[in-house]
Amino acid sequence: MQILQLLIPIAAVLLGWLIGYRKSKAEVENTEVDSISTAVKIWRELAQDLKNEVDEFRTIVNELRVENEKLRFEILELKKQRT
Repeated sequence: MQILQLLIPIAAVLLGWLIGYRKSKAEVENTEVDSISTAVKIWRELAQDLKNEVDEFRTIVNELRVENEKLRFEILELKKQRT
C-alpha cells in the first residue's frame, strides 16, 4: 500500500512532465515555423524590390544605348563634314 502511495505521485509527475514536454516542443516548433514564415516574407519582399530595381536599370540602360547610338551617328556625320 505504501509503495502504491509512492508510485501514484511519481507516475503523475512523469505523466505531467511528458505532456508538458510535448506541449513545449510543439510550441517551439510553432515559433520556429512563424520565424521561418516571417523570414520568407522578408526575403520575398527584398527579392521583389531588387527585381523592380533591375527593371528600372534595364530601362535606363536601354535609353542610354539609344542615346549612345545617336551620338555615334552625330560624330560620324561631323567627321564626314570635316573631310
